[in-house]
Amino acid sequence: MNNKIMGIIQARMGSNRLPGKSLKYINGVPLLERIIKSQKNTLLLDDYIVATSNLKIDDDIEDLCKSLKVKCYRGSEKNVLERFIEIIDLYNPTIVVRLTGDNIFVDADLINYSLEKYLKKIKNIKYGYIGTDTGFPFGLSLEIFDKLEFLKLKNINNVYEKEHVTWGFKKKLNKDKILEIKAPIKVSTKNIRLSLDTQEDLNFILSFLKKLEKHYVNPNYLDILEFCKRVENEKIKF
Repeated sequence: MNNKIMGIIQARMGSNRLPGKSLKYINGVPLLERIIKSQKNTLLLDDYIVATSNLKIDDDIEDLCKSLKVKCYRGSEKNVLERFIEIIDLYNPTIVVRLTGDNIFVDADLINYSLEKYLKKIKNIKYGYIGTDTGFPFGLSLEIFDKLEFLKLKNINNVYEKEHVTWGFKKKLNKDKILEIKAPIKVSTKNIRLSLDTQEDLNFILSFLKKLEKHYVNPNYLDILEFCKRVENEKIKF
């Protein structure tokens, strides 16, 4: 069977803890632009789209997508689950890779690595994920799921599940249908947070990136894991 694989990156400007975070500048480039450019040319993705809300505050996200020639879909602000279902109904992928606009270090190589793991076991699993319990630092995370299984959530009425897309999905699946995607280099994740949610996160990421780029040119996820190991061993401060 030929699988159509689609990456959906959810992003918004209306964060309460860090307003406008999707377009915060990281070394002179808006966060979402960095993420799009590092992810959208993933070899195993057949299609790629940014999913944002239909609020006026997110017009800037759509404008950025247009300038980068990337698809953008706008839907309910609170019902993110519905946003994903509408995209799936519209583009009909077989497999979806869920990405987020606050995880700056998820790159094409990490997406490829994860999809290769998932596709090897596709006959038996419906959901794969990278989480902090898989040896990756917080912020190097993504999810992969089967379209048909996911669409069973269409009639969900739980407000929490509507906002947190895959929460109900994971809860309902048998464990043998779930793949934990393990890090090839396991690091301690206790003091390293690479997801952007607050001003404190932004300050840390800028400091982390500055030191990372002293050691690696165009670092990918493996370089980041190696650097995290170095931070752990050498007790590097930020």
